[in-house]
Amino acid sequence: MSCGYFFFFIIFHYFFPFYKKINAFFLSLSLSLSACLELTRRFPHRFQRVIPETEEIAADADVEKVIFCSGAVYYDLLEERTKVGNDKVALVRVEQLAPFPFDYVQENVDKYPKASVFWAQEEHKNAGAWTFIQKRVHTASGKWPTYIGRPTAAAPATGYAWKHKQQSAAIMQEAF
Repeated sequence: MSCGYFFFFIIFHYFFPFYKKINAFFLSLSLSLSACLELTRRFPHRFQRVIPETEEIAADADVEKVIFCSGAVYYDLLEERTKVGNDKVALVRVEQLAPFPFDYVQENVDKYPKASVFWAQEEHKNAGAWTFIQKRVHTASGKWPTYIGRPTAAAPATGYAWKHKQQSAAIMQEAF
């Protein structure tokens, strides 16, 4: 989840009227991010499986990239887009990966006809949702997404802060 605020709605959605298993992942940091708090004022009080672009960007026909992402990487991408001033990139958050929201993904890809499709994640290529998402986005949209993120690695972390920052900067540079 890109915002811990939605946790209540996920609990409610999955426990009523019958029980389903739930795995929810979010950073506790997201509860205090100003962008996340702004989200609580903008959206109705319900869980959304996919959150489309919420900021003012270029006209739909002029958008060059649609970047799908999930989790806290959205806030990093949003901050970088604001810093760079690139309004031809749409950021779409996939809040529920399974069951996959094929209809919402197709709707968001169709909204930007000239745009290339990307998937961004902070995790390594073999550790995040990329392998799950790739074929499903293609099935939904007819376009193969391009990966933006850290390269494949055996360990979940580099072990060096400078290397982590270097890889994070590379993700942002590739996205914009």
